Amino acid sequence: MPTIRIGASGFIDAALWIRNRLSDFNVPQPAGNRLMNAYKLLQDANQRKILLRPDDEKTLYEVTEAQWTVLEQYIVAHALSVKDRTLPPILLDKLETMLSGADIEEDDKNPLARNTQFELYVGATLVMGGVQTWLYEPDLQIDYLGTKIAVAAKRVRSARQLTKRAKDAAIQIRKSGLPGIVAMNVDVLLRKTGMGDLGTEQLDERLAALKVVDNLLLKYEEVLASLVFARDAIWQFSGERT
Repeated sequence: MPTIRIGASGFIDAALWIRNRLSDFNVPQPAGNRLMNAYKLLQDANQRKILLRPDDEKTLYEVTEAQWTVLEQYIVAHALSVKDRTLPPILLDKLETMLSGADIEEDDKNPLARNTQFELYVGATLVMGGVQTWLYEPDLQIDYLGTKIAVAAKRVRSARQLTKRAKDAAIQIRKSGLPGIVAMNVDVLLRKTGMGDLGTEQLDERLAALKVVDNLLLKYEEVLASLVFARDAIWQFSGERT
């Protein structure tokens, strides 16, 4: 597998690598898909057709979202089996769905594309950690020390959804008839509101909500553990280039 350097040109190279790898597996790639839109935006930024300025938060956000799209889809594509070039239909469908959706989350009328991307991303991180993983109800099933267990993946779009989505995941695991793990994306807890960075006090307050989730999940004996995914990015316009 190639090593992609994370940087302005690295994201561009990664996007092209993802496109080619998905083509190898005959994954449909509709015109104007989210991956290629991200590629074009990052290319324009790298070629200075788009100027990145600290006061242009809208453009910075769009470029950041494009970078996250490429990074997560790169990990998903990287984890695909190289034993053969035939993927099960359910995985082909999910990979095609992953490419869809709006370029930024706020424009998504249907969260299916990003929800699917998170589900595949969770599976990819497990695969790359040496865990045998299957696409099966509730979202994934994995081999945990010789025992098959369930994984319910939930992406939280607002802080108010946090406990509801955790409960939904726990119920899915219960219905699967297997013990399981709840995997949650809580990027929303790191998202700032208004100008400026998210303050330490405000961040501590938001992260305290995860303790509420832990207490909720303790009520479900089928839930063995939880995995929490969160990401953030900060643009630096001072200091030396790295």
